[in-house]
Amino acid sequence: VDNWAISDELSHIYSRLLEHSPKTIWPLLEKWNKSKNLWHRRQSIVGMLNYARMRKKTPPVKAMLKMIENLIKDESFY
Repeated sequence: VDNWAISDELSHIYSRLLEHSPKTIWPLLEKWNKSKNLWHRRQSIVGMLNYARMRKKTPPVKAMLKMIENLIKDESFY
């Protein structure tokens, strides 16, 4: 991924997969959250909640905040 449009489409897919298979997808998002690749880091956040209004379940707030806090001072703007 190297552009916003593809990243956002993937975020939608990952957020749906996360809702249905959190044990598989959550570890991947955590790994990406620490990646040197800025698109992985962006995906780790946006993929958690993309189209959140359509989700029946969201990840636990504490887990989401941990990943957000990890990137709060990130030099890359996403």
